[in-house]
Amino acid sequence: MNADLAFQNAANLAAASAATPPAYISYTTHTHIAIPSMHRERDVNRSEVTRTSDGVTYMADLPRGAKRFEKEAFPLPPTFNAISAFNLQYGMSLNGKPSFHLSNVQALTYHRMDASDADVVVVSTRGYRVKFADDSSDDPHGTRHLLLTPTHTAKNTYYFSEMFIDNTSGLPTRISYNGSNDFHMSFTYSTMNGRWIITTAHLESTLFGPLGIGRVHFIADTTFSDIAFSQTSPLAH
Repeated sequence: MNADLAFQNAANLAAASAATPPAYISYTTHTHIAIPSMHRERDVNRSEVTRTSDGVTYMADLPRGAKRFEKEAFPLPPTFNAISAFNLQYGMSLNGKPSFHLSNVQALTYHRMDASDADVVVVSTRGYRVKFADDSSDDPHGTRHLLLTPTHTAKNTYYFSEMFIDNTSGLPTRISYNGSNDFHMSFTYSTMNGRWIITTAHLESTLFGPLGIGRVHFIADTTFSDIAFSQTSPLAH
């Protein structure tokens, strides 16, 4: 199996896994935000319940803070499939309040051409050069490690940079993005009760003030815990 095929197989498996989410998912998020240049740090801890059909989320600030319904989870639901095309908006207010918004999420899938009459089949991934890292393994119980380089980039964009794939399940255990303005985003995944979910998320980038005057680098790390799935709303119990 070449590196492009490994990536495409993982994308198809991830899309299939994410295509049938539970009706509701409840979880706790612990998000630590740091702005090193300003010596500022902030923790945002929440208990959340997301209705996966439309993303509407009930949030309760921990330990005993405000409770409300929002149109989307913060920073995102653990069922998010990072092998997708999506629009991403993020930022930080002057008082350190973060914002993170995903929209137009479309899982990437790949279809094979019938190669029954071909002597040689070349598989490539549009927009990327994909190769195995030196520590990649084909062992059935090992991990494939992919390095992705975009064939072209544009200003203010983000792109796949790295992926680790569990050879037993074929699903990614880590997906990373890089981009302009020191952008880096990564997700770690595990399988829980047969579902592929995010366990940690990392985002960092440099933000610029109006007219490009002033800049600040921020780092946000989120850990998901107490994850549970249900077909009926946990709030009704």
